[in-house]
Amino acid sequence: MIKNIYYILILFSAVSLYSCASPEEKWVKDYKQVKCDSVKLSEKIEEEIKKDLKDTLTAKETLEKDLKQLTSADEKKIAGFNDALKKSDADFDKKIEEAKNDLKKAKNKEEEKAANKKVDNLIFQKSEAGKDIGQKIFVAKNEMNKKPAVKQIKEEIKSKEKFVKEKTEERRSKYKGEIKRLQNKLLEMQKDKPKSLDAEPFKKQIEAIDKAPCN
Repeated sequence: MIKNIYYILILFSAVSLYSCASPEEKWVKDYKQVKCDSVKLSEKIEEEIKKDLKDTLTAKETLEKDLKQLTSADEKKIAGFNDALKKSDADFDKKIEEAKNDLKKAKNKEEEKAANKKVDNLIFQKSEAGKDIGQKIFVAKNEMNKKPAVKQIKEEIKSKEKFVKEKTEERRSKYKGEIKRLQNKLLEMQKDKPKSLDAEPFKKQIEAIDKAPCN
């Protein structure tokens, strides 16, 4: 009997403390709980997905490593063209800027006309140089992707990705109701959020919850 009274007093104290909390404190406490529940659910789903797809993900990772090794020379070549394109653009941009500065210094119509023509010519040259390097990049990528071994590995990776996507959606649909419930709860809380929570102390508290709700 005394033991029961003791538990009732503890429960009454807890309820009293909660009821004494301000509306802001109650909102923040509930918000933290819902956000933490959402994070834990996401982690649970991801763990189950990883477990379900362990072999598939390992196989996909192996294929991606094989592809990287197989295309390393081609990728290096393409990277070289991309660097050349950046350098070409930068060089022409510098020349164009210098020509525009000359245009500002033009003392008469003839000098202005010549400076404008120079700017236009440089812009055209930049475009043509970019097209030329861009074509080299296109050809290099096309040649790389046409290789039978590359095509085969890419198709296998694509197949694995499709399987992973299907299984991921299947696993998430299992918890669709719980995900929706938590989302709706957060939406309701945002609607009922006290305006006073926009004050700096509460604002920082809410930001901290958003970053790490379960801490």
